[in-house]
Amino acid sequence: MIWSAFLHIYQPPWQKKEMTKKIAKQSYWRIVHILEKRPQAKITLNINGTLTEQLATNGEMPLLRALGALAKRGQIEFVGSAKYHAILPLIPRKEAARQIELNNLTNKKYFGQWYKPKGFFPPEMCWDNTLAPVLKKFGFEWVVLDEIAVNPGLKKTNNITTSCYDGASGLHFFFRSRFASDLFTTAIVKSADHFLSLIGKRRTGDILITAFDGENLGHHSPQMDNRFEEIIEHPSINMLTHSELFRVCSDHKRVSPGASSWSSRPQDIKRGIPYPLWQYPGNTLQKIQWDISNTALRFVRQKKNEKYGTAQTLLDQALSSDQYWWASAMPWWGVEELLRGTALYLRAVEAIPLSSSTAASKKVHRQFVRLETLARLWHSSGKAGKIKKAFLRHESLERFFGGEKVK
Repeated sequence: MIWSAFLHIYQPPWQKKEMTKKIAKQSYWRIVHILEKRPQAKITLNINGTLTEQLATNGEMPLLRALGALAKRGQIEFVGSAKYHAILPLIPRKEAARQIELNNLTNKKYFGQWYKPKGFFPPEMCWDNTLAPVLKKFGFEWVVLDEIAVNPGLKKTNNITTSCYDGASGLHFFFRSRFASDLFTTAIVKSADHFLSLIGKRRTGDILITAFDGENLGHHSPQMDNRFEEIIEHPSINMLTHSELFRVCSDHKRVSPGASSWSSRPQDIKRGIPYPLWQYPGNTLQKIQWDISNTALRFVRQKKNEKYGTAQTLLDQALSSDQYWWASAMPWWGVEELLRGTALYLRAVEAIPLSSSTAASKKVHRQFVRLETLARLWHSSGKAGKIKKAFLRHESLERFFGGEKVK
């Protein structure tokens, strides 16, 4: 069986140095060492530019050099993305293009000629078809998405494929197997043979595409780094990068992927909620966050002079997905995390000289106070806990985060 494994590694721009270094030791270096010992092993890798910079400034240049060396050996295929992990369908197209350009510039700086992405990873696999022309302008050839984009009910899910997929936009698409990918977020896989038995019957020419956070290997999910290593070594496995799959696809199918993410559930898609963890109807916290975002965007982007560079960078960072994710309570919840991320909008506005007297600044400050008050109320009253509990009640797999069971 052909296995094309996609790994996504990222830390938010406000991540603490100690945590980034801890995850680098537990996961990123572990991935490097697994590949270095096995020349036949290959992965397709997204590393967002903000993490690349964090590793460089936190004493992890040897790690970046090791990733570059593996790319030189053909064991890693880098892809493009958004530097600060913004949810691209939810921000203006100019901002999406800016995030992609910043990501390319950063990774090209550190990986040089070995960063030559053909593929693209939209953060959280959040997709809508209006992104296609943006990606084509950058020269991307393919996009990796979750299978729900073409199988909205997740019915008759087949973990194995023999096809490549083409879109009317001229882009090609790869769709990950959600079930097989999500196994790497759990602790249920006991061996390589057990993993292969879980994904079902397969033939020599069949293709399995998985995609998941690289932090699941060593940091989040107990022992899954060891399981990953064992699966690579299984005699029935032949690993290819995503771009290499084009030469083994037995046929091509035309598709038009629907708006979705790798966290969307069938009931979300049916209700027209493609990005539930970042913009859920009735979630007042997220509504306030997006109001702050829109106000800050309009205000800061008017200031194009170079002396406002600090404000522009803070705004770029503020667009990261994390604060909305931590405000979802489905099941991810963290008051300090959602405030820390949203506060970057506040800092971006404050970085504009004489901004404090403007209507935009006053509105952002007023909304931030409201956000903090409401978030702490959700926490103390148990409202967030109830939303989280209700969400987990319908989860079929027991997941891990930071080495602990999500509950």
